[in-house]
Amino acid sequence: MVERGVPPGRCRTGRQCVPRSHSGGPRLRPSSVSEQDAIYRRVMSRASAIRDSTGRIVRWCGTTDVVEDMLASQELAAAATHKLAESEAYFRYIFQSNLVPMCFWRLEPVGAELNQTRLCVVNANDAFLALCGYSRQDVDKRQVTCAKLTPPEEQEGKWATLISVRDRGASLPFETSLITKDGSRKNIIMGLGYHAPANSWLFAGMDITKQKAVEKAALAASAAKSFFLANISHEIRTPLNGICGVSELLLDLVPAGSVQ
Repeated sequence: MVERGVPPGRCRTGRQCVPRSHSGGPRLRPSSVSEQDAIYRRVMSRASAIRDSTGRIVRWCGTTDVVEDMLASQELAAAATHKLAESEAYFRYIFQSNLVPMCFWRLEPVGAELNQTRLCVVNANDAFLALCGYSRQDVDKRQVTCAKLTPPEEQEGKWATLISVRDRGASLPFETSLITKDGSRKNIIMGLGYHAPANSWLFAGMDITKQKAVEKAALAASAAKSFFLANISHEIRTPLNGICGVSELLLDLVPAGSVQ
């Protein structure tokens, strides 16, 4: 027979609820009890053993508190923490897998009085370092700045884009140029996102320099073909027009059937 107020499979007797080897000090034990509405609620029981002169436990004394809401909040917090850790692990994998060049930009104080700031790369994956030619030491020393990576003619537009991304949270991919450490220029497609807690911008891009070179060569070949066809058409059409004109004159001047 199951005692009232105790879930099936549990017993309310002290011999079952507390180990016999218990020293007699306060003991915390989670359990469940049923109230009058027959709904089981989780509780936390605090119990201490009362002993007689011989040291034998004669009874148990304690209190029971309902901890349903507290445990539910703890479970929600644990689930949220687990989900956040899982998301961080996914992003860390994407960042470190070097599928695309990625880095974080942040405004860093500079100068003797640290009263000025400049936008520096504070973290980057190996793909980004290979793209721009800088080393990990350059990033750690905050020597990779947005001003060095951006062509002079695009400086003003880049700052306007960064401000827009900060207000909206992200940008659509767009084409731009990047200046490498050796001074060469590369064509890239890049997207930006803003991470408010860290006050930093996330850069993700792709090098399309070779594709742009192939596209430029294809356009040049198409233009050469059009120029060639236009010239050939003119050179062929001019003598053909003369031949057709002379043929018409001969047909008008010479009687039919006299000369073939």
